[in-house]
Amino acid sequence: ARQFLYAKHRAQQSRLSSLSFMGQDTLLDERGGASDEEESTLAFGVFDASAELTPRAPECARRIVRYAGGCLIAVVALVAFASVPWEALHLASPHHAGGVQSAMSAWQVPLMGGVFKPNAAAPAAGPTTSNYQNAPTVAQPQTQTAADPYAAGTSQASADTYGGVARGSAQATSSFNTPYGQDTSGVATAGTAVQDAGPRPNGPMCGSQEECLAIVDHYLDTCPRSFGLLQARGDGQAQGIGSGKNLNGGDCPTCGLPGPCPEGPAKCRHDTYDSAVVAIYYVKRGKLTEAKAILDVFIKALYPTSMATIRPVGKGTVYTGAASGRKLTLLASSYNSAHPPTPGDYVDPFVTDGGVDTGNNAWAALAFAHYAAAANAPCYATVARDIASVIKSEAGCADSLGGYMGHLQPYPGNYRSSEHNIDLHGLAKVLGDTEMEESTGRFMRGMYGSHPILPTSYAMGTGGGKKCDPGVNGGAVPADATYWTILADADPNQAHIKSALQFAFRQPERKANGHYSIQGLWVTDEDSILPEGGVRSPPVQVSGTRFTTIGNGVQWEVTASAVMAMAHYQQKYDSGADIGLPGHLQQARDSLRTLLAMYKGVPQSVLGGNYVMWQAHKFGKFPGGTDTGLGWPYLRYLGTVTTAWTGLALMYQADADGPVSEDANPYSLPQQPVPGGKDCSCLPPAAR
Repeated sequence: ARQFLYAKHRAQQSRLSSLSFMGQDTLLDERGGASDEEESTLAFGVFDASAELTPRAPECARRIVRYAGGCLIAVVALVAFASVPWEALHLASPHHAGGVQSAMSAWQVPLMGGVFKPNAAAPAAGPTTSNYQNAPTVAQPQTQTAADPYAAGTSQASADTYGGVARGSAQATSSFNTPYGQDTSGVATAGTAVQDAGPRPNGPMCGSQEECLAIVDHYLDTCPRSFGLLQARGDGQAQGIGSGKNLNGGDCPTCGLPGPCPEGPAKCRHDTYDSAVVAIYYVKRGKLTEAKAILDVFIKALYPTSMATIRPVGKGTVYTGAASGRKLTLLASSYNSAHPPTPGDYVDPFVTDGGVDTGNNAWAALAFAHYAAAANAPCYATVARDIASVIKSEAGCADSLGGYMGHLQPYPGNYRSSEHNIDLHGLAKVLGDTEMEESTGRFMRGMYGSHPILPTSYAMGTGGGKKCDPGVNGGAVPADATYWTILADADPNQAHIKSALQFAFRQPERKANGHYSIQGLWVTDEDSILPEGGVRSPPVQVSGTRFTTIGNGVQWEVTASAVMAMAHYQQKYDSGADIGLPGHLQQARDSLRTLLAMYKGVPQSVLGGNYVMWQAHKFGKFPGGTDTGLGWPYLRYLGTVTTAWTGLALMYQADADGPVSEDANPYSLPQQPVPGGKDCSCLPPAAR
């Protein structure tokens, strides 16, 4: 998941063209102003104690001279801007914001905050949705307006829209200026009341741990693959586990969902993160052959045998791995069904998302390390250490906050993400890298209590106005920053963790306009839709966590990881009964087991509607899936990473009385040590 997000407003493009005075290279940083660092203010949720809040008089005079010529144009532009409906722009709070790539075509603010300047030297993969960690993409060079990767081939939104990206941006103010208007519901406090976990799921559940895991095995084994990487969305019909290609958007006339890859092979997502989590699941299930098959695809995409595949050129994307001494290129965020993953190739149409995300690469490295330990395969440990060494050398921040930046070349970002640093903290533990472990832990301790409005939780990360920007992102608070901090033991302070859980367990108030308040993350959804058509009566009620404090509906990937995190809390600290943890753990785990039994996999959302319904932002019976609050929804499709995370969570502990297997925690040390030494036997021939 996420700090800075793209917005694609195709239906408004002609009206937005009136903003062309801004020019192709005009940028907005996460503060909501020009990318010039001088324009930093507190108005848009980025707080930097070192910033000078009041410019000196000579500087004021210089600025007046500098900007006087643009004032008249700005006034005219503001009139044009005022004619664009607020919700059409979908200005959301910043996860995984950067710049206006082209004001004439779309507002695009890259994920996780940096200021990114377009470069037309080479076409690149357009901004697309990410899972996490799903996360989120960066602004990339375009020679023309990028097609929305989730569109159905038209310039207007339709019922066939893929439903994943329009990543809205704009920066949350201290009063939380959400896409749905200001939320002034007040500052969160830790509180003492135990929050109700919601109604128990009323549907059938898979039985024993092995029965549940067998469902996960079958889903992952049959999931469509291209060039060895798993498709992000499942296809029940193709997999033999359902009657349709999706789970049905509902019985309203405009709720129809397309197939999982409506735009064809070149836009069909095969995410690095998803396949890495699946590889870890396979390792923990003892299915080493299946895990190795995924990792071998990654190896081919990491180590170039020729420099001819490097695109775009001249961006410094070729590194030397410290463990192997070999030339190395990091993994793109998402590949596709049309082209095999190729080292150093980050441009459209060869990838779906060419962003080089530190979190996604950390997950790949975790998969290599866990496999190396289980299979006693030292070459795969070499790959994990190579990836970690590049991130350390290229993304590290030497200030007192510590941590690592979120995106590397060819489309770099200066922000630091809580999510990414948690991933790196877990990787550092597994590899025994005490320097990285200390830096990422220091960063996460710094994120607790730093949010100006929600001070009892962990902030999303920092700004991206400059390298290693120290300003805190005051926008949406993501659920994974709490749950993954617990899983990775990234903050050893139990008081911090406990207050963050108390906040996460709060049930937000449903306001008169249908939207939730920002106070709390725990919600209950009703699944009233039958995949084959018709209404499920009575509806099945399932509970879990929202994606962020401005989201709507349960996000099942994070909910599955939350199940493991809550069980880990009980193992390390106490039962959590004083904050209602046992009830929330039971409700979420039972909900996942219910979904496995119902769908033979875990959906991305149980809420009906499609992308067009989501764009309306009317959270009624068919809201358009689970809204992240960050500019894209998850719809009613079977999810690969949601299913894999569910398998890991149930492997960790299947029920309240069952044993705990810490080995199933991706952030924990594997049962067997990670092999050392320099072994390059699994690598392709070196590039010449």
